[in-house]
Amino acid sequence: MSLFMSFNENIPLQPFEFDDLMTFLKTQRQGFDLSLSIWDFHKKCKPYLSYLKQYLDQKLFQIDDTVNKTKHTRIVIYYESEIFSWYLPSNDNDISQQQRI
Repeated sequence: MSLFMSFNENIPLQPFEFDDLMTFLKTQRQGFDLSLSIWDFHKKCKPYLSYLKQYLDQKLFQIDDTVNKTKHTRIVIYYESEIFSWYLPSNDNDISQQQRI
């Protein structure tokens, strides 16, 4: 299952609690994908997005080519021409075997 949300000048990204995002991700089935597309023509979201990326870097693991994309819950952020992606470890063994990038 996946959820795709798009934000732009007409439908702006509204600030939200990052912990609420983590709770949402943790309650999804393994393999769930959340995609956020952000078109920020005036760069109003850039500072907020920077905080979100820092938070996700601390809580999740960045995706690389070795990640089984059907096994893990993932979040992908498309910001202008950049792509950022993380996954939620499926269990404690995954956490101990992985390293944050």
